[in-house]
Amino acid sequence: MRHLVTAGFLGLTATTLLPAQTIPGPPFRPSPADCRAGANALTDRTSDDWRWQLLPNCGSYGARVLARALRSARAEIDPDYLDRLYGAMAVMRNPDVFEAALTLMQDEQASAEARSTAVLIAVAQHDADVGLPLNLLLPDALRTGSCRLLPIVHGGHRVTAPLPADYLSRLGAALYRLSADQDTPDLLETFVNCARTVTSGAIADAVPTSAIRLTYLCDNRFRVDNASTESVQVSYHVIGTEARGTFSVWPKASFTFTARKPGSTSLYYRGRLVQTVENRGTSCTRGPRWAELLDEFSRAARISQLSATVLPAGARELRLSTSNGMIWQPIPLLRLVESSEGVAGELYYIWNRLWDSTGRYLIPGWVRQERAGCSRVTETDQWAACRIELRRGMSWRTVADSLAALDIWELPPDLPEERVGSHWSDQDG
Repeated sequence: MRHLVTAGFLGLTATTLLPAQTIPGPPFRPSPADCRAGANALTDRTSDDWRWQLLPNCGSYGARVLARALRSARAEIDPDYLDRLYGAMAVMRNPDVFEAALTLMQDEQASAEARSTAVLIAVAQHDADVGLPLNLLLPDALRTGSCRLLPIVHGGHRVTAPLPADYLSRLGAALYRLSADQDTPDLLETFVNCARTVTSGAIADAVPTSAIRLTYLCDNRFRVDNASTESVQVSYHVIGTEARGTFSVWPKASFTFTARKPGSTSLYYRGRLVQTVENRGTSCTRGPRWAELLDEFSRAARISQLSATVLPAGARELRLSTSNGMIWQPIPLLRLVESSEGVAGELYYIWNRLWDSTGRYLIPGWVRQERAGCSRVTETDQWAACRIELRRGMSWRTVADSLAALDIWELPPDLPEERVGSHWSDQDG
């Protein structure tokens, strides 16, 4: 909890702990003796001396003491002591404190509790007008793994010293790296997401343009791939025309758009040029796009691309799939190989990886738990896939069952005379 000790008239000091607020007029300056006593009381957990709360008003000496205490707390898991550090440092703006918090929050060897506290301290260096609400004190937030920042009435920094000119971009970059790192502890990830309420712009600025890719598809259609862990708002411009547009792309996802006019198209992110791609004028009615999709599905299943597959003499291979599938449903890929020994095949289920609102992967249960005999093949940052192996020498009816699962095949009626259409097979075994 952020506290404040106010100075009264005649040098008297009130010991009541109050919510942090800005004192009008010059900041209160404790005596050197009080500052030294406050430094000793800060780390003495058995002491009842409240003068550690005076350290923010002790100038550069108090800032150095607090920054040193924060660096020394890298292995700290006591939420009450971390609350003491947060309470003292959240009411001041100081470069030493900022550097200590920025370093600690990125220290992979430090405790999750200490790193989470450092996130709040670093955010408070940027904006002291927000903080934890009165019904969620820091010890409770650390113990329960919950965090939310709200505006503070009469907030602000009690004392200030200039921060480095690039402090906000460095803070945004650190939060972005923590958000993107799958090894970030759950508690720390919660506090990083909590900090987005006041640092979302800085985090967005930290997304590199190299994580965004523009690809021409056909006609005036383009695809934007976002490999970052952040939603990105991008805009396009068809060079030499007034055709423009703006849209958002989810983390680890793609978005296809149609430019209003033909021509080379540039993509921008937060005012920065991402890429300029030529419009080749390829018709969308031609086949290469479907071949590209099938190759992409094959890579996800970790099998060779069909065009690069070499089969023995007399053998044939057939692959069938849907185009994209529903966003929450797997994409089926059926692979059939016919040789003199009969027909062999396997059925893959492929899932385009998505991220939830906290930045974690949504994992399909049938991949992780290998349900229904679907053995896990791969889990990457783009795809998850599993495989159902079919029996060698299987009947054509088994093949038809698999095709029916793709909704592109109908099993023949029992009576041959009722069989109509070339998509039905008379080979039952």
